[in-house]
Amino acid sequence: MAKREYNKNNFGGYLYELRKERGIGFDEFRADLGVSKAYLNDVETDACRPPTPEVQIKMIRILCKKKALSQEQIAEFYTLAAARRGELPADVMQFLTLNAHALDEIRANPDYKLYWQKYGL
Repeated sequence: MAKREYNKNNFGGYLYELRKERGIGFDEFRADLGVSKAYLNDVETDACRPPTPEVQIKMIRILCKKKALSQEQIAEFYTLAAARRGELPADVMQFLTLNAHALDEIRANPDYKLYWQKYGL
């Protein structure tokens, strides 16, 4: 059997490193997430896109049960996932969803207004 390849600069490899640092086995993590072995393998080896934001949040919760993640680790996790998915990071999306006033503040920012004027959107 070929050895799996992990790149810690990509989402899957970063997830693998966080899981291993916390002593969470592959099968335990997979079972807690409720996903198949094949799917988790594909995620950790970057053979597929990172999971949905809902699953990302569940991953963070599972990882933190064993050992807390720093704010920097959480931010990196969500940033790497978002970059590959072409979306806002899940934590930012969740914050904006739960805090409507934050959207108003963004839209009131002069840079935001200039951006939309410049691109005619």
